[in-house]
Amino acid sequence: MKVLLDKRKKLYLESDAHNYMINKYSGKKDKNGNEIYQTLCYAGKIEHAIKYLYELKLRESTATSMKELIEDHKQIIKEIRELFDTEGLIND
Repeated sequence: MKVLLDKRKKLYLESDAHNYMINKYSGKKDKNGNEIYQTLCYAGKIEHAIKYLYELKLRESTATSMKELIEDHKQIIKEIRELFDTEGLIND
């Protein structure tokens, strides 16, 4: 599995037989032609990977007041819901 999470930041949710990973691609390739990426998170459950994504985005907030931070929180939650609603992974 390789699901695009954030096109601008080149973040992908990927998985192998044991974990989910959030990987950030550099847009560069190594000498063998493989894409270069940094694994930001290993998670045993997809819920933990989503929580990491939320926390990563919230840490990037430039809020200077509690009101701004709450607005950033709401926007991040909206973005994550839209991302997974599109993929049909969230059913309310």
